[in-house]
Amino acid sequence: MADTDFQSRQPYVVRLEGEALTLRDRMVVSQAFLVLLEESLGGPARVIACFRAWSRQLEPDFQWMNETEQTDARAWQRAFERASDAAQRMLSRPGSGTFSFELA
Repeated sequence: MADTDFQSRQPYVVRLEGEALTLRDRMVVSQAFLVLLEESLGGPARVIACFRAWSRQLEPDFQWMNETEQTDARAWQRAFERASDAAQRMLSRPGSGTFSFELA
């Protein structure tokens, strides 16, 4: 019950899109991706801060980031790429899916 409660309060989600993905891919590998991301960056608050910094530079009116935001954005990019590469290899058909991250 505690796991279900925790997952329902998760502040973000990972989506896995692709052809011929299995239930295991969608459930287990997506969760593994989140674990890898959190291990790289820290807890949920740090994951969110890094994601927001990275997302900010994609906004049309983006002009400037302070040093902390730049560091967070770079950390997000590296962590996402590492988690994605590792999780891709865990898929039933390696490389068959694309991971995306969104705030809940």
